Amino acid sequence: RTAEAIKELQQAKAYEAKITGGNSKVAAEINRKLADMYYVQGIEPFLAGRLPEAYKSFKAALGHAPDHGPSLRKMEDLAGKAKTEFEAGYTLKELDSAKAREHWQLVLQIVPSSNEYYRKAKQWLDTLP
Repeated sequence: RTAEAIKELQQAKAYEAKITGGNSKVAAEINRKLADMYYVQGIEPFLAGRLPEAYKSFKAALGHAPDHGPSLRKMEDLAGKAKTEFEAGYTLKELDSAKAREHWQLVLQIVPSSNEYYRKAKQWLDTLP
């Protein structure tokens, strides 16, 4: 149902852009509704532990409304999980490099490249054989 709403809102956004150029109050409202729908789409995978899928939805929400509070909070939650995953990989790096790699690869999928744990995980991944 959420995917259907997103599709409809994207069509509305395209029509609105043809009429007003995309800079109207209606465009802003459509973007806000799109952000809401992408947020809703991301909650289920977030709660189920499918973090990369959740990240994509929250990122899409912020692409439509950069100040979307619920999505910003979930991105902060994902940043916390990235820290935990990075640390788990760091702990395992000497004992089980394959497991460490899994943790660090997850970090790269759940935070933007500007995140400090993304950069750290990438550095460690580059050192693994």
